[in-house]
Amino acid sequence: MAARAIHLIKDEGESFDKVIPYRVLFTRTSQAIPTKLEKAILAQLKGGDIPHFTTHLNERAAFKSMFYHQLDLQELNQTEVNGLPQARDNALRLTEELVNLVADQEVAA
Repeated sequence: MAARAIHLIKDEGESFDKVIPYRVLFTRTSQAIPTKLEKAILAQLKGGDIPHFTTHLNERAAFKSMFYHQLDLQELNQTEVNGLPQARDNALRLTEELVNLVADQEVAA
């Protein structure tokens, strides 16, 4: 699925004679122990020079709770949701990485 999306992005970029920036994002990963499959996929991405986020959006109850309660991470109640501080930190790290990538793109343009 990801390979098809990457090919589509590259094909569309060629159609418009421009490079469309993209990144692969790993979601629902373990924050403690990466699986063998995850390591293998990361190795393939690195070998193929496929850009990816270094921060993963980890599997966390708080992210699922957002959809159940229809609230964002700041609105969720810490006494009702396990691991909320860790989820907020994870989301912040991913956001910081994204903001830095966008800022770098703007400087390069």
